[in-house]
Amino acid sequence: MGLLTCDRRELLLWFILTAFAAVGMIWVRTATIKDTYVYVQQERELRTLQQEIQAARVQWLKMTSPKRLEAVAKHLGLVPPKVEQILRYEPENTPQRSLP
Repeated sequence: MGLLTCDRRELLLWFILTAFAAVGMIWVRTATIKDTYVYVQQERELRTLQQEIQAARVQWLKMTSPKRLEAVAKHLGLVPPKVEQILRYEPENTPQRSLP
């Protein structure tokens, strides 16, 4: 009676294998749900950041539009430079640096 018979051993083995398989499936399912949750959160954050970037681009375009810049310059009392006030920088023959 102390030893298990072959039939009982097989039954016990199948029970253990089934239990491990069930635990493994539950673990995989739980990991999948967690990963899906993280993915959805990251997608949501990505959409928010994309909207913020788009809003910043629109604001940049508005702030740097020639019409607005002219209005700001006029408000500040700025006038276009005269031809003689424009300086051009033309570099002289600068020596080329050689790489060591």
